Amino acid sequence: MGYSQADKAQSRERILAAATAQIARGGMDSLGVAEVMKDAGLTAGTFYSHFSSRDDLIATAATRMMLAGHAQIEALLEKVKKPSLKAIVDIYFSDEHVGSAETGCGVCFLVGEGRFGGQAVRHAISEQFERSVEQLLPFVGTGAVARRRARAVLASVVGAVNLARAMEDPAVAKDILTAAREQILAGS
Repeated sequence: MGYSQADKAQSRERILAAATAQIARGGMDSLGVAEVMKDAGLTAGTFYSHFSSRDDLIATAATRMMLAGHAQIEALLEKVKKPSLKAIVDIYFSDEHVGSAETGCGVCFLVGEGRFGGQAVRHAISEQFERSVEQLLPFVGTGAVARRRARAVLASVVGAVNLARAMEDPAVAKDILTAAREQILAGS
């Protein structure tokens, strides 16, 4: 019995779904090829017909997570009556986004681990960071100065979200987000 391109694409999709779920549960370092393949309902031996390496799988899954998070931010932004820098910051600093790391912005979720990832993972994070900068540009201006400002805003958002997620005391987490929001919006 032959194995069609559609079957191969479906298998790859199952592998990516399992890898994304595993990364969401335990981070990039938790990803084990054998466990991913088991979760996907496939034999470990078929892995290399879909991905060249574990790093390739991690980079592909990370890209998928970041694009999904980016689309989620875009969808939320479309619901805002008057999009603005404040509206974007409010989305990033919302309880929903901060409280559910695995379903929010992929840069916020993966950046802490990116330095431990291979070149492909760092490339994926870098590309998504720049896509997110592009998302911010209309709200901070045009030109090189605006691009630097958008990068600074995004760096502040990512740092504040990650610190808030790491705090034991919810009041401290809220204070971090409030202080970051004030600093970001003071420059607009």
